[in-house]
Amino acid sequence: MLDVRASSESDSPVAGYKGRRVRKVPLDHWDEVERETVERLPEDIDGTKVYVINGLSKNKDTLQLLKDGRRWKKNGPTNWQGHKRVRYADCKGSSIYENENCPYKQQYGIINRTQFEKRSRKDTTTVCKGCGNLPKVISCPGRRYISYERKSVTVYHCGEHTCPVVKKFEKKLNVLKNW
Repeated sequence: MLDVRASSESDSPVAGYKGRRVRKVPLDHWDEVERETVERLPEDIDGTKVYVINGLSKNKDTLQLLKDGRRWKKNGPTNWQGHKRVRYADCKGSSIYENENCPYKQQYGIINRTQFEKRSRKDTTTVCKGCGNLPKVISCPGRRYISYERKSVTVYHCGEHTCPVVKKFEKKLNVLKNW
């Protein structure tokens, strides 16, 4: 793991650290990053960014506003001086299965990067939906810190993702009602 407190320019998160996992980004690193105020997180965030979501209320679903198209591991608490409640999460990465005999490859003509499932509730191993074999897991160095304040949330993102954005299909209720 990379300790970002190193003084070397090449080891600095500012210079980039694609392919490396970060332990903890120092708080003063974010002083140089421009804060962008948004209503919700944009999709496909990459690199060192800071987003502020203002005007949160009990009526708004904060989790929906924090979705950015990436799959994140379970977040954990961390302590930052001057911040009341901060949680961090690492990107889950992605899976890829390259087998010429896989039904997915035969049907779609491309390698499987999307259709995976867990074997069972007890065994959470991810397998290819087409043939049930284990895929290659590609780790991703993306990490985000979420600082919760009273009426706002600030998201600190670092790392360049190696995984694709997962597109969510939203149901169009008015189309379904008219059908």
